Amino acid sequence: MPIVGFTVFRRFAALALAVGLLAPPALAAPATEQTFTFTTGSADLDDNGRRAVDELATQLLTDVDARVVIEGHADTSGNADKNAQFARKRAERVAERLKQRGVAADRITVESFGSSKPATSNDTAEGRALNRRVVIRVDAPAAPVAVIVPVVVETPVAPAPEPVVVVEAPPVVEADPTPVAEVVVAETPMPVVETEAAWPKWIAVVPAIVGVAAAAGSIAFFIDADGTGQRLAISEDQLARSDLRPEVRTATESRHTALNDAFVVDMGLGIGLGVVAVAGIATAIVLVANGE
Repeated sequence: MPIVGFTVFRRFAALALAVGLLAPPALAAPATEQTFTFTTGSADLDDNGRRAVDELATQLLTDVDARVVIEGHADTSGNADKNAQFARKRAERVAERLKQRGVAADRITVESFGSSKPATSNDTAEGRALNRRVVIRVDAPAAPVAVIVPVVVETPVAPAPEPVVVVEAPPVVEADPTPVAEVVVAETPMPVVETEAAWPKWIAVVPAIVGVAAAAGSIAFFIDADGTGQRLAISEDQLARSDLRPEVRTATESRHTALNDAFVVDMGLGIGLGVVAVAGIATAIVLVANGE
């Protein structure tokens, strides 16, 4: 019995240590940047710039959690106040095109730095051309990853049957019918057989650990399912729009399907682990009540 108990304890100690892996770690998502340049005294995008902004809008409609920061810059030629105004107009022109393509305004931040942050020297025409620019930075949040740890349920070993003790009755001595002498029959006391309990109470620790570990896993999956459900709602709002371009709608529908599949898996695992948690805790209560 001590060897079996140690084996069971070792398995569930490893399981309890692995429960910490159920919390979804975050994977860092690097920010991306794009830069567009402008002619002197202009805030209009050329054909290449408009095409690049449209492609960025398609990406943002697919990745609904990403945020955009648009920075407007200018060179040092001309009046400083006008340069600052041109820098803001250039950033706002890019932001307005993103909004026209379906990107929500609360996901866009516009900043203007005028000529205070040149990318290179303003001493040459080539340098000033590079400084008349708009920089778009896309910040994507960390993506949660669910790590699934298998839960091992140890089946309790049925106790060995109790030994059957057969006690023979003492022989009965019949009295002589001749009333010559009195026959005394002595009573033999019944032996008392003491039996041990089927199992010690400490064995209830095993199913208790299983129940707690399963409960923690169930809660983790339900939390993940809640986050997935919120992203599903955002995706459904996007699909409800009638002005989406075909390629944007196709990308959004693909993301919606993937989110729905992830939601179903999280809910199924959360419910399954919840059932295991209830069974483990109930088993622990029974063992405590019937153990020694």
